[in-house]
Amino acid sequence: MTRYYLHLEGVEQGPYTIYQLKAMWMTGGITLETLYRMDDDGNWFSLSMIVDTLEKKDSDISRLPASVVPANREVAITDIDMKFQSMVWFMVKLAIASIPASMILGVIFAVFYVVVAAISGGIVSKLIQH
Repeated sequence: MTRYYLHLEGVEQGPYTIYQLKAMWMTGGITLETLYRMDDDGNWFSLSMIVDTLEKKDSDISRLPASVVPANREVAITDIDMKFQSMVWFMVKLAIASIPASMILGVIFAVFYVVVAAISGGIVSKLIQH
């Protein structure tokens, strides 16, 4: 596998695999102006020469170690591919998990209702007395 070296902050860093470069590209760690060279070549090139490779979707990128990809990156879910049985089990767990949340919201709304009723009841009784 080809190894890549980067020229970052005036220092040669590496070697990196193409998958590590893709991770750095996705998180903004390297730009089109970043210089690179391959392990078998002493010539430096701009990453704009291999931008198509960096932007190409690749399933192997998901196998990168967590230390390579920062934890603060954004995630966008575009599709969920689940077996029907797994989806049913997920929905059952979701329904069970919503029961305590519903109870907590019910208590909060009841307290809010009592407070509003007490305030408005006090105002109405004062108006009736006058």
